[in-house]
Amino acid sequence: LADVLRQHSIYYANFLHEREDDLKGKRQLDAMDEIEAELDNIRQAWYQALDDQDIERIEQSTFSLNTYLYFRSREVEFMPLYADAEQALRGQYDGHRDYGRLLSSYSTVLYWLTRYPEAEPMQRRALDIARAQDDRLGIALSSRELSRVMIEEGKRDEARQMIEESIPLIEMMGDDYNLALALFHKGYQLGMIAEDSVEINY
Repeated sequence: LADVLRQHSIYYANFLHEREDDLKGKRQLDAMDEIEAELDNIRQAWYQALDDQDIERIEQSTFSLNTYLYFRSREVEFMPLYADAEQALRGQYDGHRDYGRLLSSYSTVLYWLTRYPEAEPMQRRALDIARAQDDRLGIALSSRELSRVMIEEGKRDEARQMIEESIPLIEMMGDDYNLALALFHKGYQLGMIAEDSVEINY
């Protein structure tokens, strides 16, 4: 039975990982429908990965799961998966590249729920781990996500520094999807700063 559960978990981690490109492209809606149809299996597979202390399966799953949760507005329902993963994996994997990426994904869910005081320190820890592991993707994404939190908290200068660090890294990786998001967030930040300037001048 243990091997059956492990294989089931591996299958659904791969299932989510294989839909990353679809979620970034023209099959986004189809991919989200496919994920929605398998949510019970995905939840079971996630917790089996935690029981197995297999952080690689969790890392394979997080992009697609995060994307689904955001577009289908199911962050509250699924946030316990991230909280349980962070707690279950911390002891063995604190400082590991994939643990940092998990923290970044968890922090992003907190951001979506406007829980900025919780999201910021978690994203900072994720960024620290990415830097220590020389994880360029982790640095790029954590910098971008941290900038989003800080702009909402009124920390304009640091937010601008973070997004400016993120964009060149993403460009070097040739990741058009994440580059588009980073440029969008930079534009949003510039808009907020401009509004502040108008209010001050007025």
